[in-house]
Amino acid sequence: MRRRFASLLRLRPLAIRAAGVVLVVLALLVARMLKAELIDSPPHDATALEFLLALMSFVLTSGGAMLLIHGDGLLRSEDPPSRRR
Repeated sequence: MRRRFASLLRLRPLAIRAAGVVLVVLALLVARMLKAELIDSPPHDATALEFLLALMSFVLTSGGAMLLIHGDGLLRSEDPPSRRR
Protein backbone atom coordinates (compact mmCIF):
# COMPACT_ATOMS: atom_id res chain seq x y z
CA MET A 1 0.00 0.00 0.00
CA ARG A 2 2.85 2.40 0.80
CA ARG A 3 4.50 1.83 -2.56
CA ARG A 4 1.29 2.60 -4.37
CA PHE A 5 0.84 5.83 -2.42
CA ALA A 6 4.45 6.81 -3.06
CA SER A 7 4.04 6.29 -6.79
CA LEU A 8 0.92 8.47 -6.78
CA LEU A 9 2.84 11.23 -5.01
CA ARG A 10 5.44 11.18 -7.78
CA LEU A 11 2.69 11.86 -10.32
CA ARG A 12 1.28 14.79 -8.34
CA PRO A 13 3.39 17.57 -9.96
CA LEU A 14 2.57 16.27 -13.42
CA ALA A 15 -1.14 16.08 -12.61
CA ILE A 16 -1.16 19.64 -11.28
CA ARG A 17 0.54 21.00 -14.40
CA ALA A 18 -1.84 18.98 -16.59
CA ALA A 19 -4.75 20.59 -14.73
CA GLY A 20 -3.19 23.96 -15.60
CA VAL A 21 -3.14 23.01 -19.28
CA VAL A 22 -6.79 21.96 -19.08
CA LEU A 23 -7.75 25.29 -17.48
CA VAL A 24 -5.93 27.27 -20.16
CA VAL A 25 -7.65 25.27 -22.91
CA LEU A 26 -11.03 25.89 -21.26
CA ALA A 27 -10.19 29.59 -21.11
CA LEU A 28 -9.46 29.52 -24.83
CA LEU A 29 -12.86 27.96 -25.54
CA VAL A 30 -14.63 30.52 -23.36
CA ALA A 31 -12.73 33.35 -25.08
CA ARG A 32 -13.85 32.04 -28.46
CA MET A 33 -17.45 32.02 -27.24
CA LEU A 34 -17.00 35.61 -26.07
CA LYS A 35 -15.56 36.59 -29.46
CA ALA A 36 -18.59 35.08 -31.16
CA GLU A 37 -20.87 37.12 -28.89
CA LEU A 38 -18.99 40.40 -29.37
CA ILE A 39 -17.44 40.45 -32.84
CA ASP A 40 -19.71 38.30 -34.94
CA SER A 41 -22.96 39.91 -33.80
CA PRO A 42 -24.27 43.39 -34.67
CA PRO A 43 -23.43 46.28 -32.29
CA HIS A 44 -25.38 46.05 -29.04
CA ASP A 45 -25.15 46.84 -25.33
CA ALA A 46 -23.18 44.42 -23.20
CA THR A 47 -25.18 41.59 -21.71
CA ALA A 48 -24.72 39.67 -18.49
CA LEU A 49 -23.59 36.64 -20.49
CA GLU A 50 -20.76 38.63 -22.07
CA PHE A 51 -19.57 39.86 -18.69
CA LEU A 52 -19.74 36.32 -17.33
CA LEU A 53 -17.76 34.94 -20.27
CA ALA A 54 -15.11 37.64 -19.84
CA LEU A 55 -14.84 36.90 -16.11
CA MET A 56 -14.61 33.14 -16.71
CA SER A 57 -11.94 33.64 -19.35
CA PHE A 58 -9.84 35.77 -17.00
CA VAL A 59 -10.19 33.44 -14.01
CA LEU A 60 -9.49 30.28 -16.00
CA THR A 61 -6.45 31.82 -17.70
CA SER A 62 -5.05 33.11 -14.41
CA GLY A 63 -5.60 29.84 -12.58
CA GLY A 64 -4.22 27.74 -15.42
CA ALA A 65 -1.12 29.89 -15.79
CA MET A 66 -0.55 29.80 -12.04
CA LEU A 67 -0.71 25.98 -12.01
CA LEU A 68 1.53 25.73 -15.06
CA ILE A 69 4.20 28.09 -13.73
CA HIS A 70 4.29 27.20 -10.03
CA GLY A 71 2.99 23.64 -10.20
CA ASP A 72 3.35 21.63 -7.03
CA GLY A 73 4.93 24.54 -5.15
CA LEU A 74 1.50 26.08 -4.60
CA LEU A 75 0.32 23.15 -2.52
CA ARG A 76 3.53 22.54 -0.59
CA SER A 77 3.25 23.54 3.05
CA GLU A 78 6.22 25.07 4.81
CA ASP A 79 6.75 26.01 8.42
CA PRO A 80 6.90 29.72 9.12
CA PRO A 81 10.37 31.00 10.03
CA SER A 82 11.13 31.05 13.72
CA ARG A 83 11.51 34.40 15.45
CA ARG A 84 14.88 35.44 16.72
CA ARG A 85 15.33 37.82 19.59
